[in-house]
Amino acid sequence: MMSYFNSDQRKGLIGSALLSLMILAIVGAYYIWGETYHARILYATFVNLLVVVGLQVFTGNANITGFSHAAFMGVAAYVAAICVTPAAMKMISLPDAPWGLNTFELSALASATIAL
Repeated sequence: MMSYFNSDQRKGLIGSALLSLMILAIVGAYYIWGETYHARILYATFVNLLVVVGLQVFTGNANITGFSHAAFMGVAAYVAAICVTPAAMKMISLPDAPWGLNTFELSALASATIAL
């Protein structure tokens, strides 16, 4: 019988599947027993995991050392934070914001879409 994957590819797929199941188990445990403090830690952990995996894929596979993707992520984080902040708070804390950024407020999903 012919296999589509060699042994290294099979090990990689099994490892990826196990890691995905572990992450889903952690998220499921949070939704069952978690509190808001745990949610903040979980979100920060997943954001850091995303940054580290992105850096490893970029520098490990391409053998290019550069931090431009980190700069793009930083800009996206600031844009998302500014868009989600309530308009009244922005009028006080960012009175001179360019392009009318202090006059509107978006939902978290809309600002995440803009940040991407």
